[in-house]
Order: sequence, then structure tokens, then C-alpha cells
Amino acid sequence: MSDASPTPLALTLQQEFSDQAALIAIAEKRLIDEVGSIVSRSSRLPSASAVLVSMDQGFLVLRGKVGSEKERRVLEAMVRMTPGIREIRNEVQVGQ
Repeated sequence: MSDASPTPLALTLQQEFSDQAALIAIAEKRLIDEVGSIVSRSSRLPSASAVLVSMDQGFLVLRGKVGSEKERRVLEAMVRMTPGIREIRNEVQVGQ
């Protein structure tokens, strides 16, 4: 059996990929924290405590339940204005 060690180029690419994945994870965490903070501080969102913010494959995902369709739309509009947000998946349900 031959012991094939990775080439320097392969090791460099592997490290760069690992670094990039770590940077993406940090950026996503910051977006989640920022959006969560904006939502929780808003006086226009009475149901803010029932809204969960997460990321899924580059999409910011909103889940939970709000009291009205208007509140759901206000929530999404506020999130869309947050710098760094490109794609939103609004899974928030309307109901009591």
C-alpha cells in the first residue's frame, strides 16, 4: 500500500475551504443575532417573542406565530431592510 499524503496545494485548498466555511458560519450567526434583536425590540410586533430566526442554506428563515397578516408583513418588511439579508423564507403563521 502506498501512503499518499495530500499535496501542498490540496492542503492549502482544504484550509481555505475550512476558513471560508467558518467565516460564513460567523456571518450567519451575526445576521441571526441582529435580526433577532431588531424583531424583539420592535413595538410594531406584539408577537415578537413567538418569532424564531434561523439560517438555512443562505436563507434567513422566520418561523413562529403572529396575531395578524399585517404583523406578518411588517415583520418581513423589517427583516428585508436589514443590511446583509438577501433571501428570506417567511414561514410565520397567522393565528392566536
